[in-house]
Amino acid sequence: MKIENGKVVALDYVLKLDDGIVVDASEKGSPLLYLHGHQNIIPGLEAELNGLSSGDTKDVSVSPAEGYGEYESELIQRAPKDRFPEGSNFNLGDEVSAQDPEGHVRHGRITEINSDEVVVDFNHMLAGKTLNFSVTVGEIRQASENEISNGHVQEEKSCCSSGECRD
Repeated sequence: MKIENGKVVALDYVLKLDDGIVVDASEKGSPLLYLHGHQNIIPGLEAELNGLSSGDTKDVSVSPAEGYGEYESELIQRAPKDRFPEGSNFNLGDEVSAQDPEGHVRHGRITEINSDEVVVDFNHMLAGKTLNFSVTVGEIRQASENEISNGHVQEEKSCCSSGECRD
């Protein structure tokens, strides 16, 4: 069976940056399961997996535009400390959430702390980076109607397996 839209794919992978540093990998015996064609993984990787079969291996280089996007300096925000809840502790690298004017929750991390303000970077940590994947395709199966309608793989013991998924 080949990878195509509507198939559930088990994928073993290692993700490295251009400097060779491993930033993510599937755990041995626990491949990533995703529903192909439903934007469950980054577009550049998904496109390169089309047509592969179980047992195939491939090295894939994904540009920032097809991965987590280009790095955008506008997404670095300076916020006065008094805009945070009273008693907040600030540590470099801490993750914070904020609501934008349209009501969307944005996630970022603290990159600088000054006496009266905190600098938060709302870019994805891998934005602007070329992503280098080494992948091995495991099992491929036809997705269930429930998985197709919900747009993602459903584990056997989840709310989704009973048809009650609300995602």
